[in-house]
Amino acid sequence: MVLTVTDNDGQSSSDTVIVTVNANQPPVADAGADITVTDLDGDGSEQVTLDGSGSFDPDGTIVLIEWSEGAVVLSAGPALIVDLGVGDHILSLTVVDNGGVVVVDTVLVSVLPQPNNRISIAADDFESGDLDGGTGNWHGGWLASGDLSVGSKRGPHGGAFHAKLKKNATLSRSVGLTGATNVRLSLWARAKRFRGGDRAFVQVSPDGVSFTTLYTFTSADSDDTSHLYDFDLAGLPMTPDFVVEITTETRRGKLFVDDVDITGIVGPRTNLAPVANAGFDITVVDSDGDGLEMITLNGLGSFDYDGAIVAYEWTEGATVLGTSAVLDAALGLGSHAVTLTITDNEFATASDTVLVTVLPPSAQPVILAFDGFESGGFLGGTGVWTDGWSATRRVTIRSERDDPHSGLNHVRLQRAGTTLQRSLDLTGATGVRLQLWIKTASLRGSDHASVRVAPDGVNFVTVLTFVDGDDDNVYRPYDIDLSGFAMTANFRIEIRSDMKRGKLWVDDVEVVGY
Repeated sequence: MVLTVTDNDGQSSSDTVIVTVNANQPPVADAGADITVTDLDGDGSEQVTLDGSGSFDPDGTIVLIEWSEGAVVLSAGPALIVDLGVGDHILSLTVVDNGGVVVVDTVLVSVLPQPNNRISIAADDFESGDLDGGTGNWHGGWLASGDLSVGSKRGPHGGAFHAKLKKNATLSRSVGLTGATNVRLSLWARAKRFRGGDRAFVQVSPDGVSFTTLYTFTSADSDDTSHLYDFDLAGLPMTPDFVVEITTETRRGKLFVDDVDITGIVGPRTNLAPVANAGFDITVVDSDGDGLEMITLNGLGSFDYDGAIVAYEWTEGATVLGTSAVLDAALGLGSHAVTLTITDNEFATASDTVLVTVLPPSAQPVILAFDGFESGGFLGGTGVWTDGWSATRRVTIRSERDDPHSGLNHVRLQRAGTTLQRSLDLTGATGVRLQLWIKTASLRGSDHASVRVAPDGVNFVTVLTFVDGDDDNVYRPYDIDLSGFAMTANFRIEIRSDMKRGKLWVDDVEVVGY
């Protein structure tokens, strides 16, 4: 643009200015690539995850981002998890920038119907004449107990052989069903001579321990005719060691079994990510004052649900400390966030971080809780106790008797099943140790006593045991490292007696840490 000015004498002058007008640039909507999934469980729909986080505005900000199918708004925000029915779906991602410009991108999601690939996963018609035949995904042969045999007499349903279960017999077998869907168990069975309370059962167990009864045979089924029994297992977890079991509880009755078949849909398997466990946080003191301390990192608590861990890597920031499951590393004074990354046999990864604190040599632990029983009861002491001592019968405060370790009072436990328990709040504590004085006397045979801890207040772990031979009736100090346990708000300590004749005294219970 040119500006020209003229004065009253007719003189003029001009100047030029360049004005650049920046038009608002439209945002970019990115609904991602087209997606094809399969309805694996046959319920008519499948869950789909859509990601519009690749959308952006080159000269401003995005003020609205929205997913829709037709006129139906599905979600506001870049991420969408939605169940879509079998068929094709055109989903729209609408993006609006701060200048009011609207841009739409679409993605085609195709949900394919369940494939018609029901197969026999495992089957056995007993035509091998023994308990080790069959085809498919069985793990080993049938396990048998009681009065049971494989034979050809009395009319097998198909072929020449079947299994016969008589009085109190069990026939069980394990099958791998991981990744299978719509699983069914079918078998032919014939009940004969069931009388009164005679019964037989078809049972299954995903874990080999807890069984679900699918059918109970009684005298009403005892018509000496083979019938087909078909069971839907879709509501049960499909595990690597799924157990099928047939059991009889009969006096005279017999059950003949033939043509056992397990079928299902075997679609593409989804690898489950491994679980990394770098262990509990660690606090150590630089014992020799050289500015470093050797610590042991342990990742053996890591596991993979459906495969194996093939690689471990410990890092601090960008520095790789080592590549073994258990690693000894020298770390300097201060706090270190050390990350364990594991990789499974299908290249899925997971990470967990452990905080390692290296204290200077001058660092001293503090007393977190203490009780010398000088209150004369079970409610005394100082520190982070959250309640009083919980004592059962035959647990008593002994005042000026039986020679306390210090002061006037201590506690005596005797008889089997007596306990002394108390909880602490150890949240945030590190380097925790339990220190206490104990003496025992008159232990005989199987008499024993123990010190136990429970981070969750319920499930106890034994950290110290006394047996016959430890009972010299002399107070001795015990220092127990608790740093390998989770530090919780309901950390419970227990002293337990399982003695018929023995006795145990405890005094000066102290918990220290940083």
